[in-house]
Amino acid sequence: MLFWTLLFVLAILVVIAIVLWLMSPKKEAAAPPADQRAEAAIRAEFGKIKAAEGKAAELLARQEALAEELRQAEHEAKKWETVAAAAVESQNKDDVREAVRQRMEAEQTAAKIKAALDELAKTLAGLKEQLRLAGEKAQQTEADAAVLAARLQAAKIREDLAGDGGPGKALAELENEAIKAESRAEADEEISGADKGKAAIEQMDVDAEVERLMTQVKSKK
Repeated sequence: MLFWTLLFVLAILVVIAIVLWLMSPKKEAAAPPADQRAEAAIRAEFGKIKAAEGKAAELLARQEALAEELRQAEHEAKKWETVAAAAVESQNKDDVREAVRQRMEAEQTAAKIKAALDELAKTLAGLKEQLRLAGEKAQQTEADAAVLAARLQAAKIREDLAGDGGPGKALAELENEAIKAESRAEADEEISGADKGKAAIEQMDVDAEVERLMTQVKSKK
């Protein structure tokens, strides 16, 4: 019975310890230095630009593929135009009709591809401009960050060299201590001199009183 009671109490204590640990405030990780944060932000920005360049490369590949499809469609339209002309020469109306139908389909396909190419060209032009501006901005930011990092490093070096004031501060503190000690010594000397003067005056008074008394005794004789 005692064993189970102790086991129950131990379990309660463990639960209480876990609850207190969960409720205790967690220490936040210290933020990295400013120069490291700036470097990380610049790396992230260049990463975004690189990803955008990858997307632009895919669009360029798509543009080339569409241009090839356009050339094929235009070639197909010209081919059926030639076929239609030959059918007209042979007075084969059915062949003329089929050739014209094929030519028109090829021309419609070419027109759709041409419209898609024009739209893609506009998109690529805008994307290239954005990439150019983003690249210039990122490079300028990187240069500014390098300058600021150098300034920060120089400031830290100056702080290290200055320290807590260096010898100059120590000498100033020593001078202050010397002035205080001199002031205390002067005050002590003044007090000591006053005491000695007082003692001399008191001694003179005693001697005068003794002389007076002796004179009185002599006169009575």
